[in-house]
Amino acid sequence: MIMMKKILYIDTWVKGYRNFTRIDEEFKKKDFTSLLVHTGSFYDKDDFVVEEKIGNLIVRDISYYKTILIRKVIEIEKPDVVIILNLSFVFDRAIVNVCKSKNIKLVYLSHGKLISPNVAAKDEAMLNDAIWHNLSRIVKKKNVLVLLNYFSSLKGLNIIKNPLKLIFGIIKKPSNYLTYARCDEELNPDLILVYTEDDKTLLSDNYGFQDKKIVVTGNPEITEFLSAPTIARNIFLNTLGFDDNTKYLVYLDDGFANNEGVLADEWYGSLSDIVQATDSLGLKFIMKLHPRTKRKEHLPFFESLGIYSLEDCDFKNLLGYSEFVISYVSTTITYALIFNKNVYIPYWGEYSKLLKNYPDNVVKYCSSLSSFKESITINANDCQENIIAYLLDNGIETKVDSINTIVCEVSKLL
Repeated sequence: MIMMKKILYIDTWVKGYRNFTRIDEEFKKKDFTSLLVHTGSFYDKDDFVVEEKIGNLIVRDISYYKTILIRKVIEIEKPDVVIILNLSFVFDRAIVNVCKSKNIKLVYLSHGKLISPNVAAKDEAMLNDAIWHNLSRIVKKKNVLVLLNYFSSLKGLNIIKNPLKLIFGIIKKPSNYLTYARCDEELNPDLILVYTEDDKTLLSDNYGFQDKKIVVTGNPEITEFLSAPTIARNIFLNTLGFDDNTKYLVYLDDGFANNEGVLADEWYGSLSDIVQATDSLGLKFIMKLHPRTKRKEHLPFFESLGIYSLEDCDFKNLLGYSEFVISYVSTTITYALIFNKNVYIPYWGEYSKLLKNYPDNVVKYCSSLSSFKESITINANDCQENIIAYLLDNGIETKVDSINTIVCEVSKLL
């Protein structure tokens, strides 16, 4: 008789489910059972489902268990392995502590390419400054619930020692305890799975995680993306309600509407400028929304500008048949580059303070509205060789099966 192994996926919200569903079927083929538990009710008490099924994956909010403590969920489910998507926040520390106390294997699965080791220090300094100037982002209900989870995960002398260390650490360098964390006893999983060698260097050299625990898998989203079927252009356009001759551009939303601060305030104005600049090209303006952006909240504005907005879509064919792409820092820019699309980044105003996530010989940074208009009008594809080199440097190879690699590495752990 085959002994089934259980995986417990844990995340902060339900919208990250694709990071699990894209690997889950392969785990099931290897006789794993699985379940996703999230804490969506911590963030929005009205907009969450207690239990649902997404594909073949059961998805539950923590409230299903009549508790706010992830420790109790883990005790009830008794998984063989827990897989998480973050390894830096206070809630992650609670999960690590619980798994260690229960001798449960813990895997950190990166859900995107990490920042370059070369810009890590600069980004940390910027985040520290942003937090110190907006302490209200720390004092929120969800953070109280997270702290209760953290205290629940501690035992013995650590109940006093660890919280004091955490508090002083957050005061001194909040970015190191909230986003860019260093390895310590509370952030030390059994296995770390990342996309690229650059990511491995960041975690080992910059943040002190053990090199032997880090495995470069490639990008599982790329594997899923490339394995999706390609359909005829006219059929795809018809699924969107467009006629066969429609040409369009794609705007990849970065989720700025949900950020606090200047970028969110300027987003509508920036969109208006971009739409006006592209209007003369006769292209349909299609926006692929970030998972955090709630379409219904912005739909009147989108419609007033003639923006066709999508929360979910056939992403491969959407990008494949587009004329070009516009975005700022989104990780989904990589998918446009796979199709050798020109990517234009409106890099002026407050947005010029954003870190350049992509080299300027791979995407086109436009320092003013006029240069943006000029660039999209010419739309010359002169970055193709640089794009190919960039993809290879970042571990994006179309023949690599990242999903299979992830499943094999977790299986070996058990």
